[in-house]
Amino acid sequence: MSKTDKLKEIMDSLKEVNFQPKMYVVKLTLQKELVAIPPSVPGIPNMKRLAVYSNCFSKIIENFRIYGPLLSEIKSEYDAVISNFHSDQHELEFLRMKVQKLLSQNENRLLLKYERSKGQELENIVEKLK
Repeated sequence: MSKTDKLKEIMDSLKEVNFQPKMYVVKLTLQKELVAIPPSVPGIPNMKRLAVYSNCFSKIIENFRIYGPLLSEIKSEYDAVISNFHSDQHELEFLRMKVQKLLSQNENRLLLKYERSKGQELENIVEKLK
């Protein structure tokens, strides 16, 4: 079979499968699900919207048999990066709270030390006045 015949066979198989109605359904589903999600704050990632887009991308992968494996690899890599980002965000928040707690404890120690030194000074003044 020549390259031209193979190409013609691929083109014929693509004509048999009409992607337009499937993509229209995917687009409508996407719009419907996005409307159901409350608006997000600009600049802050919205994990619910991301999940909707991820599901939409999965549906697109299912509909494109030729590009499906490549799109699936891209999606897997993308999902891994997002998962890592999400994990890093949780760790960052934990560390931020830990630092705030340590700063608060240090501030309390400094305040206690200051109060003790002031108390000692006042005791010395009282002793001198006696």
